[in-house]
Amino acid sequence: MWNTFEDDRRYCDACERYVSYLLSPQDAYCARCGADVRLFSDEDRRRFQASLRRPLGPEDLLGGVDRRDSA
Repeated sequence: MWNTFEDDRRYCDACERYVSYLLSPQDAYCARCGADVRLFSDEDRRRFQASLRRPLGPEDLLGGVDRRDSA
């Protein structure tokens, strides 16, 4: 599934929320206040990084279905 321009959001520290943004070749700016935006809030970044460190099980790799016994 692809994001559309209207649905895509980044985090603005100044607004303290996810906002629409304007993208230039070097940076991205909040469409509401003009401040720099980033992909994640601090809390969401920590959660995302923790999920990358979590060991994957068969349910993660096979979409929630353990197919080892279905032969």
